[in-house]
Amino acid sequence: MSDLRRWLDAGLDVGHVHVNLAASVFRDPALPERLLGQLVAAGVPADRFGVEVTETVLLTRNADEAERTLKTLRAAGLRVALDDFGTGYASLTHLKRFPVDALKIDRGFVSHVAEGRGDAAIVRALIQLAADLGLDVVAEGVETLEQEAFLREHGCRFAQGYRYAKPAPAGRVPWLLQLPDLLPKNGAMHGDSAAA
Repeated sequence: MSDLRRWLDAGLDVGHVHVNLAASVFRDPALPERLLGQLVAAGVPADRFGVEVTETVLLTRNADEAERTLKTLRAAGLRVALDDFGTGYASLTHLKRFPVDALKIDRGFVSHVAEGRGDAAIVRALIQLAADLGLDVVAEGVETLEQEAFLREHGCRFAQGYRYAKPAPAGRVPWLLQLPDLLPKNGAMHGDSAAA
C-alpha cells in the first residue's frame, strides 16, 4: 500500500491496484477492518484498491465469512474481482450472491481464442455474460496481437499479460506507466496494447 501511496503522490494514474486473497485469509473475521485500517494508515483511497478471489473461496466452509468480508470491503469502496473465472466449480448463482465487480477470464481459455476452437466460444460467452451482468471483464495471459484483436472484437475492454509487460518490481511501475498505449484509453483497449 505504501507503493500505491508513493505512485499517487508522484501524480501517476495507476488505476486500481488489486491483491489476491487466498481462501485461508477468510477465516479471520477481522480481515475487512484490518485491511481497511491499513488503507487509511497508508492514506490510500479505498476506490483505488481492490481484491481478487478465486472461485474456490466461494466454495469453502468459510463461504459465509467470505461473503461478509467481500460485502464489507465493497461497501467501503474496494473493487472485487473473481480471478481465474471458468476454471473452478462455482455455480453461476455465486455471481448473484457474492459482490463482484469484474470477472477475470483464465489464461487457459485466452491462449487459444485465435485458433477458433471451443475456447473462443467460451471466451465470447464469458464476455457477454459479464456485459449482461454489468461487470467488467479482464482477459488474463494475453500474449499475441491475434488474441488481443479477438478480445477487442468481442467487447473485452481490459487485458493483462506479457503482450503488455512482464511482472515487475514496484520501482519499475513509474517507467511502465510512461510507455505509450500501455493503459486503456477511454475505457477500452487502444492502439496495440492495453492493461488492467
